[in-house]
Amino acid sequence: MIFIFILFISLVNSQIIEPPTRNVDLWDLFGTSTTKRDGLKHTREEVIVRLSIGELVGQKVIIPNLPWTATQDPNEQIPPDRNIPEPNPLPPNNNVTIFTFLGVPYAEPPLGERRFKAPQQLIHLPGDSPFVAFTLPPVCAQDVETRPTLFINSPYPYQSSEDCLYLNIYTPALKFSSTAENALPTIVFFHGGNFQTGSANDWPGHVLASRGIVVVNVNYRLGPFGFMSLGDERGNYGLQDQRAALNWVRQHIYGFGVILMLLL
Repeated sequence: MIFIFILFISLVNSQIIEPPTRNVDLWDLFGTSTTKRDGLKHTREEVIVRLSIGELVGQKVIIPNLPWTATQDPNEQIPPDRNIPEPNPLPPNNNVTIFTFLGVPYAEPPLGERRFKAPQQLIHLPGDSPFVAFTLPPVCAQDVETRPTLFINSPYPYQSSEDCLYLNIYTPALKFSSTAENALPTIVFFHGGNFQTGSANDWPGHVLASRGIVVVNVNYRLGPFGFMSLGDERGNYGLQDQRAALNWVRQHIYGFGVILMLLL
């Protein structure tokens, strides 16, 4: 009787579980974490940017309770004619909305015949348009055991792959402006690590984006995949990856409301 009762409860619970809202094929060996998922409708939390190489889908992110500034939210400013302050003022709820585009490819995957060669320009975003950029990309191949890390008692949280030529974009607005007064500056950040370790995923740009700056973090090939030379080639493929990323940014970042670019 006890076994039948337990089996009955299990069957009832299995019937009330709702199906997944998104049909994500986790066993697609030829896809990536940012591969377009078929048959999906865009929600209010998603935003589309149209570039010359295809459409790009990002996400809206709300950053709650940032340090308050008088110019951040007009609704939270104290009227100038108020002489008597509130006896019990409530703390301001200074929420800022930004948009993220994670795992955006800027060059063809450096695999097969493209290995140990200069990066090849990306003509079109992979897969069917639009390209969904919701997930952080894999980091470039490296020895994660020797790199400086805060993950002491837990495994490294990111997947490592040779297919790693991706960048992450964090932007506070998506409106193009032809005037310098309304345009946004951009910081293109290349991580350190002695050309052996590091990743764009280690340097999220949410806070800078909340201050009106577009942040682009770039992955580039490391170690022997990025800098080995046997005499027939000069190597320095990692530096060529950085140059390819800068070319991608110069060509397409204007779709994110940018007119000025700063390199770091």
